[in-house]
Amino acid sequence: MASISTDKNGNRTIQFVAGDGKRRSIRLGKMPKKIAETIRVRVEYLNSAKLSNTSLDPETAAWIAKVGDELYGKLAAVGLIAERGRSASVTLVGYWEEFVAGKKTMKPRSVVAMNQVCDRAVRFFGAGKTVADLSPGDAERFADWLRGEYAQATAARSLKRIKQLFARAVKDKVTDANPFDGIRPGGMANVARLQYIPATDIAKVIESARNWEWRVVIALARFAGLRVPSELVALTWDDVNLATNRLVVHSPKLEKSSTGGVRVVPILPELLPYLRDAHEAVPDGEKLVAPTLGKALNGNLRTEMRRAIKRAGLVPWQRTFQNLRSSFVIDLHEQFPAHVASRWAGHTDKTALAHYLDVLDSHFDRASGQKSGAQSGAVAVQNAVQTVSDAKSQEMPIPSEVFERCTVRPLESSQVITLQRLIVAPT
Repeated sequence: MASISTDKNGNRTIQFVAGDGKRRSIRLGKMPKKIAETIRVRVEYLNSAKLSNTSLDPETAAWIAKVGDELYGKLAAVGLIAERGRSASVTLVGYWEEFVAGKKTMKPRSVVAMNQVCDRAVRFFGAGKTVADLSPGDAERFADWLRGEYAQATAARSLKRIKQLFARAVKDKVTDANPFDGIRPGGMANVARLQYIPATDIAKVIESARNWEWRVVIALARFAGLRVPSELVALTWDDVNLATNRLVVHSPKLEKSSTGGVRVVPILPELLPYLRDAHEAVPDGEKLVAPTLGKALNGNLRTEMRRAIKRAGLVPWQRTFQNLRSSFVIDLHEQFPAHVASRWAGHTDKTALAHYLDVLDSHFDRASGQKSGAQSGAVAVQNAVQTVSDAKSQEMPIPSEVFERCTVRPLESSQVITLQRLIVAPT
């Protein structure tokens, strides 16, 4: 049992017998008797849990989490609770700033995204909310508010980031538990914003572009799947091999991955003429493929891109550049195995399924045996290549005398190969 004593000056002291049989004193100073009585009850609960080596009841644990530093220190000094690792009076805003500052490898755009979540939390909880004072009920109400105010993907991303913040707060002993445990952020993919942009439409947009630099940037986004602006900034002419039709892409987003953020992408026939035009138009000695646009802010690029879309007589779509990349990914998956498409696009199969791939009208048409009114870029390219090859094979028949001069003998089993197509030019 714990007792309260009051001296002649009104200072109150709580005394109790600890597990070692010794009497301990907690000097509270001057305070109302009602508050001192509340503390005495909690001291008894704390001492009982200590003696029986059991967990605290939820109510006492919540009370401890809200106790100020001074009283917390006095309770820790008599061995009722462990010493607090750091001040529990730190505000959510203050701890958030410290958390972000400690993430030295975080990209600038990720820092902006983290701070946006902090702004949302301040808008809901207020600037003075402390980390230790945020309860599971508060976390659940915040999650409901996010889902009502923002799109599903934005709400899920915000919950994921604040949950990550509180996981660190638990490790720093700023709070005893993560109030967001048990709250599932939900999916971050927004299928409603996915839109396939046909090659025919993007050709109109390219024609309406202001100059050669804009034309090559739009083509790189749609026919090479570049992330704009992050992968555009680093693209140099040393990365462009027009002889082998290959493009080396450097992704800052993936530089910590096993690939180092470097991938090789094929230069599709639709992209090739715009790269050649840009190579001829770029000033001598310039190393960047897009010397001015690559350094522009994403917002400026998006604004001008939407203007080009309108000049082409089209309605601007959501996710202005991201949907160009997702359309490229869809084309790849239509024509190549998943592992090849994902390697060229620079992401995992799981990411492609969640954020890029979508069901098109052409899939329904193909399933029902109807002819689709529009072809994907990759299908159009394949058809064009096949048409040219078939035409060449018809225009250049192999003379019969060529076969008469050939010696035919059976092959050993180890020599058997599969010949998909053999074109022999006339001698």
